[in-house]
Amino acid sequence: MTTDAIVQSILHYPLNYLIFAYDDPLEAVNLVLKYSSIHRELLRRDDAAEVLLYYFMKTEIATAKTNTTEDNSVLGVTYSDEMFLDYLIA
Repeated sequence: MTTDAIVQSILHYPLNYLIFAYDDPLEAVNLVLKYSSIHRELLRRDDAAEVLLYYFMKTEIATAKTNTTEDNSVLGVTYSDEMFLDYLIA
C-alpha cells in the first residue's frame, strides 16, 4: 500500500471512536498503535509525516454521511476520525 492509502485507511479506521473512551486521548492512540499493524506500518514510512500533514490540512469534519465533500477537493471524515488524526499527529 502507498502511504497515502494507509493514511486514508487510518482516517476511516473503525476504532477511531476510542478517542472518546479514555480520559487521556493519547491512551486510545497508543492502544490502537499497539494492536494495529496498519498504524505501525505508517510509523515506519519515511513520508508519513508529510502525508499526515497533507491530510490534516485538507480534512474537514463531514456533517453528511458521505466520505467526500461535494467538490471532492477535501476529504470529509467523522468527528471521531478527525480527533484521532489530531492526536495521532500530536
